[in-house]
Amino acid sequence: MNFRSYWACSSSSRPHDGVGILLRYPLHKHVQTIDSWEGRLIKLDLFFHQTKISLISLYNPPSGSVHYNDCSALLVKLTSWLDYARSHNYHVIILGDFNIDEISHSSYSPRHFRLTRLLTSRYFIDHQSHFLSSSNPDNTYYHDGGASRLDYIWSSPGSSRFNHSF
Repeated sequence: MNFRSYWACSSSSRPHDGVGILLRYPLHKHVQTIDSWEGRLIKLDLFFHQTKISLISLYNPPSGSVHYNDCSALLVKLTSWLDYARSHNYHVIILGDFNIDEISHSSYSPRHFRLTRLLTSRYFIDHQSHFLSSSNPDNTYYHDGGASRLDYIWSSPGSSRFNHSF
């Protein structure tokens, strides 16, 4: 095996709830702490010589009244992790299913975009849109009615030099 897996499963009765991260060997040796929340977030803190990285995988439920409280609670927990990372000089990489497509969902309420607005306000970089020459990043989800971009990779300022290691 060339990878080590880390999982955060939900305690709910829904067996499909959970997120995970795969790390290529020997990166697993650098994992210092593992935190998870409600099967929607998992965070690995990796320590290298003079560099600390928080790697966060998330599943943001679809926007809507049914999931409003879940989305709000996820933002509160993620914000607390980001505040901690900033105050302790961590680089942060966030990836996962955001269930947000700013192009095809542009008519949605601003509430729908709270997660991406949070990251933008903290000067995080959306890697797919930042490194593509096209103004429209590729879709990541395909369905009978079309396609959307729901999956993202963001990193805190100054972290982009570490991303290709993972």
